[in-house]
Amino acid sequence: MSKRLFWDIVRIGIVYYLMPLFAAVLIMTSGAPIPLYINLNPEALVSVFTIIALVGWFFLKKTPFKSFGKLLLMSLPGVVVLAMYHKVSVSFSDVNYTAYTIMLFVLFLIAAIYFMFPVRQIKPFLMLIPVSATSWFMLHAIYKPVNLAYGAVASRDKLTANQYQELWELIPQLCVSSLQTSSLAIPLVLIYYVSLYGSNPKKAYERLKTQFMAKTKENL
Repeated sequence: MSKRLFWDIVRIGIVYYLMPLFAAVLIMTSGAPIPLYINLNPEALVSVFTIIALVGWFFLKKTPFKSFGKLLLMSLPGVVVLAMYHKVSVSFSDVNYTAYTIMLFVLFLIAAIYFMFPVRQIKPFLMLIPVSATSWFMLHAIYKPVNLAYGAVASRDKLTANQYQELWELIPQLCVSSLQTSSLAIPLVLIYYVSLYGSNPKKAYERLKTQFMAKTKENL
């Protein structure tokens, strides 16, 4: 009992000292400019949604990649939500918080609570973190470039030849910027694994060792 209490206090202390870092990330996110879009084109969203759904369904039918396919399908609604609310902000104490900031706050809170108190009732909510990370990646790395290209093609009749050429020259830079923005998914995934396995490293090591040995025997 005393040993368990000791580790509970250690986990609470770790979260306590990481709180300023989390707060700094949220402040930077709330002060960041709204991601650039030409327009939110429903046709581009439906096209990307359909392609990813088909890829997810394909992987879902393959046993080794079933979890990955399930993650893709679960993340699709998140792409739609993020695309719809990318300009939404909420004012609190004279500070504007974007929808992305609120999302990060909720995810950090879930990870911190489970890390401090790893009870099975909270564990299902952890799945929101990788799902949100995947949704974020698909939005910025896949949908946003497609949306930019679609918007450029759709605006061809509204622009002069020079303006149209300049727009296409600008799109590669915007796509690179989108890929850089999508990298936020990486720390979210790290937070997920730390909160999931960091609270009990011995158990996590034994579980991974068992899985590794089982896969090794299957390959022999």
